[in-house]
Formats: sequence, structure tokens, C-alpha cells
Amino acid sequence: MFVSSGRSGLTLLGMIFGSHPELTVAHEPRFLATMIPKRADYETDDGLEVDRFLSDLYAVGNYRRLGIPREQVRVGLESRKVTTFPEAIRVVFELYATDRGKPRYGDKTPLYITFIEPIAEVLPETRFVHLVRDGRDVTLAYLERDKGPSSVAEGAFHWRLRVTRGRESGHRIGDSRYREFRYEDLVDDPEGTVRAICAFLDLDFDPVMLDYQKTSESFLAEAKNPNDHQHLTMTPTKGLIDWRTSMTPDDLALFEAIAGEALEEFGYSRAAAKPASRPRVWWEWFRWQTGRVLWRTRWTVSRKPPGGLPEG
Repeated sequence: MFVSSGRSGLTLLGMIFGSHPELTVAHEPRFLATMIPKRADYETDDGLEVDRFLSDLYAVGNYRRLGIPREQVRVGLESRKVTTFPEAIRVVFELYATDRGKPRYGDKTPLYITFIEPIAEVLPETRFVHLVRDGRDVTLAYLERDKGPSSVAEGAFHWRLRVTRGRESGHRIGDSRYREFRYEDLVDDPEGTVRAICAFLDLDFDPVMLDYQKTSESFLAEAKNPNDHQHLTMTPTKGLIDWRTSMTPDDLALFEAIAGEALEEFGYSRAAAKPASRPRVWWEWFRWQTGRVLWRTRWTVSRKPPGGLPEG
């Protein structure tokens, strides 16, 4: 399972590992986040409620983009006499991998950074790779888009919350199942970093993984937001986004006042001459929390994410 705070190079990492001859990586299917809390609805004394499971599975638009026909999943569940929710999830991923001629499967979903422990409980074989990127660059990457955090303060709160939640969950499930890697190391030393992740996943390194650009065009053709991933046609390149040259002193002071401790905890140095004032940080925190409450309210009413900041 590949997770991150978002805009942290996770699609690049998914492309690299999806290029391995033995591994396919699903691109943000997201269904585990909505279905794990409803596990009891699928498991009964008589076995798996196949119709309900399929109905909820195919209600997730991101999952449908994987292109697995509903009837194929039904046949897979019934032919294997699946009786539990974890078994059903494994069948779904196995079908996805088989369709691509691969024996192993993975999932690349940044959102799951806040669902590590529920997923770990349901699928105890899962290992989690948390790709961490300097939050200042993450925030600038978000601000280039029309969704997600819309200010430096929102970006700082969002990044701090996600990376710290991921680390806390990782510590609870243990380092045999959770490991952190830095995006900057992936860019500076692609082979060394990929080899280290392969070792953690018990996957043999294959040089073809570093030629992932050969499959980037087909990925972009199928991606929901291809403009977000144009850098995939390039080799890992430093400086495409750099807070040192693109973040104003005022924005830098605000970001580090909000998330400076988290930066240091993950090995990044502060650079602001003086952090923003405490009253300003409290005001930005109030605005951010208000926005989260409104987002959750819209989610509860519609049961469909209205866009903007993902839940977390």
C-alpha cells in the first residue's frame, strides 16, 4: 500500500512499482475507505452478501475506473465461495492483477494515509510505504491545482495532520509493516531508494522499474486528471517545485509557524527568519477547522465528496 499526504510524488512511485514485471499498482481506487466501516453489512451468518458488496463497490467512481466488469467480480466471489469481507477484497485485487498478467498487486491511494490501521486490521498481510515530501513543496503543488488546500495555511495544516497521523499509525502497527521514504531521496537517488523499498516489500529489484516513462502515456490517457501528472513523462527531476524560490517570506513564516515542528520531525530544516504571530496562526486554524466542518456536513448530506480538501 503506497500512501502519502497528497502531491508528494506518490503517482511517480506507483508508476515505478507498477512497471515491475511481477507487480501491478491500482491508481487510487479508494473503495476501502468507504467499505471497511461497513464490513458488518457484508458478512452474515449465511456468508457474504454478494449483491450488497458489489453494489457498494461499483458505487465508487474511482474503483470503476479500474475497468473490472461487475460480473467478473461476481463470478470470482461465487466460484471461490468467499464468505468474508477480507477474502472479497483480495479477490477484487487478484482479478485486477490477473487481468494485467501480474502475480502481485498494490494500491496507491494518498487518502489511505488516514486509514492505515483499519486497512492493516482487515488485511494483515499489507505493508505500507509512506512517501514523505517537504510540506512547503507539497503546499505549492496543491496551490497549482483547482482543488485541495487553497492557501498556504490550509496546506500547512493539511500536510501536518496527514504526515503525523501516518507516522503515528505506522508506529502502532510496527516497522515490519510500515516504512517511511522521502520524495527528495527518490529524486536524488532513484535506484537506491527503489531498491530500499523493494527490500521492504520482499520484491526483487528490476531495472525496468526505472523506465516507467514507457508506460506514462497510457496512464495519462486513462487518468481522471491527466494535467496533474504531466511530470511522469520525465525522469525524476529536482526543482520542478521549490519553496526556496517560489514561496514568499510571509508565506514561509506562516507555514513554519503552523508546521515547523513537523518539518523538523521529518528531517526538514526551517528557514524563516521569524515565524508568523500566534494570533494569526490561531485565526488560520479557526478558518481551516470551519472549512473542514462544512466539508464534512456536505459529505454527510450528499454521501459524495463535493470536491476540495479530502476527508482527514
